[in-house]
Amino acid sequence: MAELLLGIDVGTSAVKAGLFDAEGPLFGLGRTAHAVSAPRPTWAECDPELWWRGILKSLAEACRQADVGPQDVAAVGMGVLFPVVVPLDRNARALHPAILYSDQRSLNQVRAIEDAIGRKRYEGMIGNNLVPGTCAVTSMAWLRDEKPEAYSKAATLASGNTFVAARLTGEFCADPSMVGLSGLVDISDPWRWSADLCEQVGIDADRLPRIAGAAEVIGGVSQAAARETGLRPGTPGTSSSLRSAQARYRRIRSSTSPARPTPWQCPCGNRRPAGAGPAPATCPGTRGSALGPTLPAACRSSGLPGRSWTAPGTPGCVR
Repeated sequence: MAELLLGIDVGTSAVKAGLFDAEGPLFGLGRTAHAVSAPRPTWAECDPELWWRGILKSLAEACRQADVGPQDVAAVGMGVLFPVVVPLDRNARALHPAILYSDQRSLNQVRAIEDAIGRKRYEGMIGNNLVPGTCAVTSMAWLRDEKPEAYSKAATLASGNTFVAARLTGEFCADPSMVGLSGLVDISDPWRWSADLCEQVGIDADRLPRIAGAAEVIGGVSQAAARETGLRPGTPGTSSSLRSAQARYRRIRSSTSPARPTPWQCPCGNRRPAGAGPAPATCPGTRGSALGPTLPAACRSSGLPGRSWTAPGTPGCVR
């Protein structure tokens, strides 16, 4: 069974992908920068395809560093910049660049919501400030008013994690932390889109993603995503943090996996796979860290699958 967990971080200026074991140590980290566009003053947007390409490139680099393949990933979690709004078609393809949290184009939509509901009342309901960008409904309303074709064709008005989750699993969903900044839920109940708020601000509720818990497995990696990423089809994914994927993986492993020998990693970065024979007297790494017949407390479990890796002249240990 695969042993590693993949954490994806889609940030404002870069995508990162990290490979971890179930206890938390990092074994590979890839980073791919992308640009934020400002086609007009005060605008901030990004092509979501840059995020997807960044995921593919960063995952490949993380696997190279860890000397594993994407098929060794047991579960996927993600973190994303937010709030953002991107209209997606049914195939999770963007119909317009993602409008970022720092975008200020929707001042007219802010005024319209303020006139319709009242700023104080509205902010009390949503638990957020009624401002462009960081109150995501303002960007949705801008798309409705200024880009009606993209809005009308959108199957989903997506957040960042909705986009990543949909491209990985085919499931269109968002967790309550994203939903809570949408401006379309009562903050006392972020598990349910507010039909009243949607009606009052003029957003179609049927274009909003399903709300899923941060630790909920939203689905498995699709066949299409598996072909692009190298991940195994069906690999479970959550719409939120790596910690959620970690918890899910532990539940799966504890219920289905037999005990296996423990591989180790010493502070110099050398890994010693399980079943590789007696430990050498000293680690062959550049620091010459002593291992001895019994591994000291400074060494830690790597969680990597047992392999017959070797470093030149030193059976059973690898850089």
